[in-house]
Amino acid sequence: MGGFGKSLRPHIAEGKPDPAERQALKRAARLAEALTPLTKYYCTEMGNRVCYQAMQVHGGVGTCAEFNVERHYRDIRVTNIYEGTSQLQIVASIGSCWVTHWTIVLDEWAAQDYGQS
Repeated sequence: MGGFGKSLRPHIAEGKPDPAERQALKRAARLAEALTPLTKYYCTEMGNRVCYQAMQVHGGVGTCAEFNVERHYRDIRVTNIYEGTSQLQIVASIGSCWVTHWTIVLDEWAAQDYGQS
C-alpha cells in the first residue's frame, strides 16, 4: 500500500496518461464544467429557501441576534453573490455548456447499457 500523496497511477502524476485515461479525464472535466454552475445555483437557492422558512417559523424573534437562525439567514444570503449571482450561474450553464457539454454528456448517457431489456 502506498502512503498519502503517492499516486496509484504514477504515469498520470507525471502527465502521461494513456489514451483511454485521457478520454476519461476529458469526460470528467466536461461533466464537472457542466454541473458546477448548476450545483452552485441549486445549493444557494435551496439554502436561502430553508433559511427563509426557518425565519418564518421563528417569526419576529428569529431576527434577533441571540438566535442562530438570524446568523444562518444572514450568512446564506451572501452565497447568491459569491462567485457570481444565481443568474450568472444559469447563464454559465446554459450558454456554452448546453451546446458543447450537455449534448455530449447526454449522448454518452443515452449510449450506456443500463441493464434494461
